[in-house]
Amino acid sequence: MNRRFGLHVVIALALCACFAARGDQPLTPSEQQARELGAQGNAAAADAATEPDTSQYPWYQGTDVPETGYYDDGAAIEQEAQAAAATDPVGQYVQESAVQRPSFAFGDDEPMFQHEDQANASANALTETYADCRVLSVDEPGTYTEASCAAGTLDPAPTCTDTLSCACDPQCDAAVALYGVQSDMPFDYTMPDLTLGQVGGNYWSGGCTVFDRSFVFTLDSATQVKEFVLTETHWDDWQLIEVNGTVVSNLPMGGDRLEVVDGRVWYSETGSAGCSERRTQSATPKLDLRSLLHSGVNTIHLRTVVVDKGESWARFRLTGWCDCADTWTRSCGDDVESRESCQLINTVCIEGANETRIVDGVPVTRDCWVTQERYACDDPMEPEDAACDALRADGCEQMDASCTATDDTGLCTQWRYDFRCPLGEPATTAVTVCGSDLYCPGGACVSDVPAVESAAEDLPYAATMLAAAQTTADDFDADTLSLFKGEGMKCSKDDFGYADCCADDGWGQDIGLAQCSADEQTLGLAKQAGMTHYVGSYSTGLFNTTTKKSYCVYSSLLSRIINEAGHEQLGIDWGSAKEPNCRALTTEEVEALDWSIIDFSEFYATASANADAAMQDMETSEEIEQRLESELQQMIESGSPNGDGGGG
Repeated sequence: MNRRFGLHVVIALALCACFAARGDQPLTPSEQQARELGAQGNAAAADAATEPDTSQYPWYQGTDVPETGYYDDGAAIEQEAQAAAATDPVGQYVQESAVQRPSFAFGDDEPMFQHEDQANASANALTETYADCRVLSVDEPGTYTEASCAAGTLDPAPTCTDTLSCACDPQCDAAVALYGVQSDMPFDYTMPDLTLGQVGGNYWSGGCTVFDRSFVFTLDSATQVKEFVLTETHWDDWQLIEVNGTVVSNLPMGGDRLEVVDGRVWYSETGSAGCSERRTQSATPKLDLRSLLHSGVNTIHLRTVVVDKGESWARFRLTGWCDCADTWTRSCGDDVESRESCQLINTVCIEGANETRIVDGVPVTRDCWVTQERYACDDPMEPEDAACDALRADGCEQMDASCTATDDTGLCTQWRYDFRCPLGEPATTAVTVCGSDLYCPGGACVSDVPAVESAAEDLPYAATMLAAAQTTADDFDADTLSLFKGEGMKCSKDDFGYADCCADDGWGQDIGLAQCSADEQTLGLAKQAGMTHYVGSYSTGLFNTTTKKSYCVYSSLLSRIINEAGHEQLGIDWGSAKEPNCRALTTEEVEALDWSIIDFSEFYATASANADAAMQDMETSEEIEQRLESELQQMIESGSPNGDGGGG
């Protein structure tokens, strides 16, 4: 252990000697540069800690931003939001939408409710299979007449107004609230006297020495100050007093400054004197300085020049107005406070925001002198016409409500209710449901039950729309946000030969078309399935002429129909025979289509033909029902009537 310890000491001493010897040598240029860079970095770090470079912070707006006003008044942001909502277009829309929506009155005997009850009572006959037969009553559509009535005068936005009045005693004095006081000299405020500086004598010494002292304070509002008077001042040898940068006293010689230059006191641009006055002096200026104060931060500055021994202090009279008694007078229109349906929307200041008014000779500042509360009420001020109740009693169904009068702000004040009234009692027809079979009197369901006819006509169209929705999902390309894309394909016909690879039928039957290319055979099958759109033809060769026909090939019959509708409705060209335009439709183009005018008859005619062919070999109604359900499901899943992506 001792040997190891001794070895360690020797090594340590050797290292110290080495570093000491190195420290006596001059630094190399690179070492000197490194030391200078280190010193610059240390200086930059110190500056950054005390005076950061705000340009390095994105969107930095400084410390004087509007949001600082919420520091001592957190409720101010809510008040500003309510005031802005009264004029902001979005705020007005939200508020007014609650009182501008039309009103509908429904009773338990409304026709729509009766229809619902009837549908609920008969629902199981349409959704379940029974072995027995049931007799159902189906309403015949009747004839109707229209009628209307006045819904009553509405008051959608009544208001309440609160007006402030004050009573003040001008003879009453109060202490002024001083906030954020900072002073480097003694001070005392015992209302009404504010004394700045140490009262006494000869506590400073110097040889024409300048002493600067300041008193800083904050006022909520300068109008709260009733008196601010410089009543007396004491000094030895020279004294200057400034209030917010304005010289109010410079004694004993007057002037606009107090500076010591080359052993002399300069009190004006051209006036100077020796430093020593060799005595204590006083004065009672009685200067009214209230006009120099302002709301916020204020500064009183005392400068004194002393030779040998001296002192300096001053006294002000500082009083404020006594608080005035506030009285609010409330006025509401349309009995808004007695109506349970009225809810407060907002409260805004409509007069005297942060305004100072003279009341009994006293300046009074208030946040607002007149406020207005705005309400929304759902109930009408006047009842509905008796005709409205009479129409409901007669079984009339309310169809609409429209505004017939508005106020100056555009809010609706009166509504009209429109009704549809039946003429006579509605007729009914008895139909019999046995399992999945429907029997009507005389076997004429179409004539006796028009609703059945309408449903039969709507079923193919509804099934087509379901299949179109499925096709849309299958054809959607998420990368390009497009649908129903086609592929350009061509076939050839030798004008002097026997090969016609552009035949419209016979494909798949091996009637001499095997010599055609795989693409031409694929095109032929697609043509038979109704999945192609013919674009045009052109010829090639000079002697042995070949005709080329160009097509756009789609994934299904529905894809072709929808893409053709897009070309027709949106004015998209098909290109040329040599360069066919088989592009997909964008999602925006699909949304712009008028689906009501697209001709889907080819699709559901082919679907019906396929279903009829399949039904010929079926014997029972249950097998027919199962087959129809299977065909419909295939139509929905594949978008094609035969379930293989193609069609007739």
